[in-house]
Amino acid sequence: MKPMDLVLDLSHWETVTSWEEIKAAGYGGIIYKGSEGTTYVDDTYAAAKEGAEKVGLCWGCYHFLRPGDLKAQARFYIKTVGKDLQLYCADHEDPGVTLDDLKDFLDEVHKLTGHLAVLYSGHVIKEQLLDGHDEELARHRLWIAHYTDAAAPTWPTGTWPTWWLWQYTEDGVVPGIADATDINRFQGTALDLKREWNGKLIA
Repeated sequence: MKPMDLVLDLSHWETVTSWEEIKAAGYGGIIYKGSEGTTYVDDTYAAAKEGAEKVGLCWGCYHFLRPGDLKAQARFYIKTVGKDLQLYCADHEDPGVTLDDLKDFLDEVHKLTGHLAVLYSGHVIKEQLLDGHDEELARHRLWIAHYTDAAAPTWPTGTWPTWWLWQYTEDGVVPGIADATDINRFQGTALDLKREWNGKLIA
C-alpha cells in the first residue's frame, strides 16, 4: 500500500483555523509540541488538544530534547502534559543530545507513563547510529524526518527494519491551517493508524 498523508505535527508556529476542516481533509492524527528543555511549555497546547479531540482526531505530544539532564526533562514533560496520553514522542534534533541522553529520556518516560515513546529524528539519529543496531532504541517506533521527492526516505535500517511515520515536507498546504505545515505519511489506512496510535495493536 502506498503511504498516506495522515498525520500532522504542529505547535504554536501554526495557526489552526478549523479542526473540522483538518478532519474532513482526511487527516487522522495530530502530534503537538508540549514542552522543550526543562522550562518551556507551548502555551497553545491545551487549547489545541481540546479542539483536536473534540472532532475525533488522535492526539499525541512531543518534547523537544535539549542537552542537559534528560531524566529531569522527561519529568518536566510528563508533569506538563500528563500521564493519560495515547502517544508520547521524543523530538531528537539537537546533536548535543547523545544516544545515552536520548535513552535516559525514553526510559524515564516509560517509567512514568508505561508508554514507549515514539522517536522523531532526521539526520541526527542517522549520524549517531550509522549502520549499527541498537536493541534498546529498536523498541521504540521511528518517526523519520527526510524531505525528499523520492518514493521513500532513508533511515537507520540497522536498528529499524521500517519506519512508522515519515515527515516528508515542511511546506504542506492543509485545509484548516493558515500556514505551511509539516505533513507525515503512514504506511496504512486511517483505521490502521487509529488501531496503532497508542503503540499497542487494537483489534
